[in-house]
Amino acid sequence: MRNKYLLKVQTMRNKQLLIVLFIPFLLASCDLLLAVHGDDVDLGGGYRFVNRAIGKVKGIDEYMSSFDEVIPTQVLNHSQDENYIVVYQVPDLEDMCIDSVRMSQHEMDSIRTLYQKMSEIVDCYWIIRIKDNTVWGPMDEQTYRRKHDELQIEVELDKSYENQYVGVPPQRDGGRDSLM
Repeated sequence: MRNKYLLKVQTMRNKQLLIVLFIPFLLASCDLLLAVHGDDVDLGGGYRFVNRAIGKVKGIDEYMSSFDEVIPTQVLNHSQDENYIVVYQVPDLEDMCIDSVRMSQHEMDSIRTLYQKMSEIVDCYWIIRIKDNTVWGPMDEQTYRRKHDELQIEVELDKSYENQYVGVPPQRDGGRDSLM
């Protein structure tokens, strides 16, 4: 009888230990998931950072807002002031798809061209001028620096921010066939 009682006590202690060890891990995981996948940040001028993409809000109804994606996933870094939004993106080639049901042939061709360019650059930089919705990108870092200086943009990307993201490295070959 005493052995059964000791076994129950030991089993209970093991469960408590597992719970105590699991809770911090669970909380840390939730914070990481929210930071990476759940961000919803107002960037100004109707632009939002949502689920690692940047888009322009078209309209809002009682249930949700309508969102035109401007820069697809994975946006790993962004910064903005009242005039410009600057963005660093590593395209997620597996997430890129073309909706042939809802798009015209011209739209599909434009998106294929954009995806092809992003897949060739890999480390993509973008600039959005808020006042007139002008978008430059995707650009490699050298082209981005030149454009950034030419436009006399004051806001800078904080490189330490993108280092916080832990994810699957971008697919550098292979995924291109799915874009065509």
